[in-house]
Amino acid sequence: MRTRDTAAMRAAFTPKASLQSLTRNSVTFESIEGWISSVVRERFSHSGVDAVQLQRSAGRWRIFSMVHTRQRQGCPPSPAGTKTP
Repeated sequence: MRTRDTAAMRAAFTPKASLQSLTRNSVTFESIEGWISSVVRERFSHSGVDAVQLQRSAGRWRIFSMVHTRQRQGCPPSPAGTKTP
């Protein structure tokens, strides 16, 4: 993620991986491509907790499901090298 290597990020997921974002009032289903695009923009927008489910296939671990919470207020300072909204 730090290097913004989109090929490496794509390779970390299974072909039909799912991604959900949770806020206090909603659940949003996102595409992996959309998530990768948001990471590449390198704009710090929220904090939260990630839960990642892995699958081992052909001797390799890959993500098949990722759920994360999004909180926009009360976040710690922006990580080094990123911009706040």
